[in-house]
Amino acid sequence: MSKPVKPVVPPPALRSEPDTFKDRAEANIEFFEPLVEYMDDVADFVDEQADAAVAAAQAGDLPPIAGKALQLLRVNAGGTALDFQAVMSGPTDATAGRIPVNHLNGIFGLGAAGNPPVSSDLLTTTTPVSIVRVEPGTANKPSGVTYGVAWYGKINASDPAILLLDQVTGEIWTLTRYSSVWGSWVKQLSRQDIATQLEAEAGADNTKVMTPLRTKQAVIAKQAVKAWVNFSGTGSVAILDSHNVSSITDNGTGDYTINFATALESANYAFVGSCSSSGGEVLALCLQGGYSSAPTLKTASQIRLHALNAPFRSAADAQNASVIIVQ
Repeated sequence: MSKPVKPVVPPPALRSEPDTFKDRAEANIEFFEPLVEYMDDVADFVDEQADAAVAAAQAGDLPPIAGKALQLLRVNAGGTALDFQAVMSGPTDATAGRIPVNHLNGIFGLGAAGNPPVSSDLLTTTTPVSIVRVEPGTANKPSGVTYGVAWYGKINASDPAILLLDQVTGEIWTLTRYSSVWGSWVKQLSRQDIATQLEAEAGADNTKVMTPLRTKQAVIAKQAVKAWVNFSGTGSVAILDSHNVSSITDNGTGDYTINFATALESANYAFVGSCSSSGGEVLALCLQGGYSSAPTLKTASQIRLHALNAPFRSAADAQNASVIIVQ
């Protein structure tokens, strides 16, 4: 039975239009007969369609639903019948033919509203793009990692790449698979891998990276020469060049106190000095004390030296003097 055709409703009869009132009133009265017939045809059509649906179900056009929980009903590839199709159960579900409904809207991948799922084994995820959580029970994670988040990407059907962020230390790890063979986890350089000044100066850690500044600090800390200075000792004392010397105090003729910028480890250091005079005398730099009543001054912070005329042991200003402190 084909779908019934709805009868045409006649125009209303209006007393304000006396010329058409009579004819339209008769037409409206006559309309009830086709209307009743139309309603009867509609009822028959509905019954017929319902009977056809029941017959189709009873004939097996609809597949049984037993054991098909959470699956989708679809038209088969040939367009001849209906069947059920399973969807992805999670980000690591790589079963062929499963529908990635949840993955596409972000439940199992990028943009997920909730926490990503926990991975039981980081090497089993084959989803093209996904995020998983790493916990203590996750297999094949980098040694020492307890909690983290892993991002997956794929360049082809068999070779994924993994980027892992260690939630505890902030370290970043990467892992790739090439020609279906997994490589090894590689830790990427981070701030934690750069040596501090104390680590650089101690020189005991073989795992940290040295920057140019840290290298300079380590060399300075380990070098034997802890301080040196070249200065002019006539008139106003002037430092010409130096290392770890902050200033020189002029105590009088040929009498100089060298002040260190950073204190040495102790006062048990050695020093070497040389100087020259403008008058041609042979001068020697000696530790203060001995020929005068001035006390000897040799501490971790400063040293007091005298420039002496070697033959006569008299003080003389040094035109140019150099001192090296070794410890």
